Amino acid sequence: MGKTNLLEGLQLMTSLDSFRNPKWNELVLWGEERASVMAGLVEETRSIELRLEIADNRRRYFQNGKGKRPADLRGNATTVLFNPDDLNLAKGPASIRRDAIDQMGAQISGTYYGLRSDYLKAIKEKAALLQADFCNPAMIEPWNESIAAYGLAFIKHRVNLFLAFRQNLLEVCLEIAPDLLIDIAYIPSWMEDAKIKEVGYDLDEFELALRGKLERLLQAEIASKRCLCGPHLDDIEVEILGHDARRFASQGQQRLISLIWKLAEMKTIAKICNNQPLLLLDDVMSELDTQRRNSLLSGIYGKTQTFITTTDLEYFSEDVLEEAKIFRIG
Repeated sequence: MGKTNLLEGLQLMTSLDSFRNPKWNELVLWGEERASVMAGLVEETRSIELRLEIADNRRRYFQNGKGKRPADLRGNATTVLFNPDDLNLAKGPASIRRDAIDQMGAQISGTYYGLRSDYLKAIKEKAALLQADFCNPAMIEPWNESIAAYGLAFIKHRVNLFLAFRQNLLEVCLEIAPDLLIDIAYIPSWMEDAKIKEVGYDLDEFELALRGKLERLLQAEIASKRCLCGPHLDDIEVEILGHDARRFASQGQQRLISLIWKLAEMKTIAKICNNQPLLLLDDVMSELDTQRRNSLLSGIYGKTQTFITTTDLEYFSEDVLEEAKIFRIG
């Protein structure tokens, strides 16, 4: 077992998913028929034993020996994962930032997870129709109605979570890099020139804009055989000193933004759930310079249970190493 596999196991027992997005049979050791993971969650008032069994490309969860649906286990524990791919949060495609918000929301709320699943299922069904040999507006319009209904319910939850997250990101930025004036804005793909930063948005305006764009793009979607409208295409714009960070931030500043983003995720989950998430750091110390490593460690030291994978203990001070439990994986 590699060190990243250990973090993946922890994520499967907490967020109930894996950042690798594997098929379940890919988690079984080559030549074996099944895999299992066990974890114990201990808090002041409760103790929970969790077990995950994977076989026949399916997974089954157990809590204290009783079979449970994944939906029943959401909220038992939450996780924030920081790996080298997350260093592209500022400069990478919109899907990276969108997925980061959605993964956080799915851990915090079963409702969020369900609304997102319903919306994406409708998008998948519509996409299948668009890619068929024959497709006309009458076939797509009912799915557009479903997408508008599911999408509006989902957008409300996503934007509310984004606004809470933005406030925490601004607070972390003031602590770590106040001179950079880092900010974020929600950019709906189905509204013209819209940037959402504050509470006070109009859901009726959202509905009018989404339904209108779905109608206007109907023929274009049929021609291109693709879904061209909906919150699955929205973006979160990162700004630095009032400019788009993708174009104006240096590589060091972009990595600092990623660090601030992850600390803000921790803060958001802790506030909403009234409990600190586990923090999983997968070999990111080697990707950060000394100043940013120190900023990360000072931001988490003594605040939350943290699992760090590394190939070099020189990245850590003696004080940190004395408090840590060190496991060597060969």
